Amino acid sequence: MSKKNIVIIILVLCLIFFSILLIIRYSKDNSHEVKEVKNSNYLDEKTKAEIAKKYGLNAPTSDKSSKTTYSIGFSFDNSSKKTDQTKDVTSPKKIELLSYKGILVDDNEVFLDETNSTIKNSLEETPNVIEHSYSTSIQYSYKYFDVFFDEDDKCMEIQIINYPEIGIYYDGHNLMDFESYQAIETFFKEYDDNLTYDSTGFTSEKLGINVYCEHLNESPLNPVDAFLIFNKK
Repeated sequence: MSKKNIVIIILVLCLIFFSILLIIRYSKDNSHEVKEVKNSNYLDEKTKAEIAKKYGLNAPTSDKSSKTTYSIGFSFDNSSKKTDQTKDVTSPKKIELLSYKGILVDDNEVFLDETNSTIKNSLEETPNVIEHSYSTSIQYSYKYFDVFFDEDDKCMEIQIINYPEIGIYYDGHNLMDFESYQAIETFFKEYDDNLTYDSTGFTSEKLGINVYCEHLNESPLNPVDAFLIFNKK
């Protein structure tokens, strides 16, 4: 074999060797990039906050500050709701809605027509007391619901806020299994085919329940924000 051929063979072998080294190095670098992509977070904090608010992924906050007038004729403002004093309150497993009666918070009863002292004694929580200039009622704001008392200190309405960590039940059905206002509306039509509507939801006079969806005007597929149990007129 001539020296020329030997040189060519050596060059070819060297070329193959360095090509293999480049391929190995490229594979390692590419694997590292893929790992970084998988671990990266594409959403900034503002975007995540907007998504969480829209789909109810976090507990509602004072951002929901619009004054709401229900079709049953009662108006209240949620902007002054505070939760600092209830940070250590144990979350209930479920809240059950009872038509024209009130609610069950696990085994604790919060009934319409009961006095403020009776209700406070049944709950291991100190509420915020909120007085409204536009109403004679007084709002007692607990962590997961609000109780409204009339001038005679009797419970007249109870508002249950949609928190994802608890179950809100009616007639044995967990309303949190329904992901949209539209689905909950369909559910309640099985009980009352004469619902009345306004721009933020519907009211069932038959059941004594109002369903509130803040962004209903955007889409009926938005989640429900709160349920209201009210007394007979």
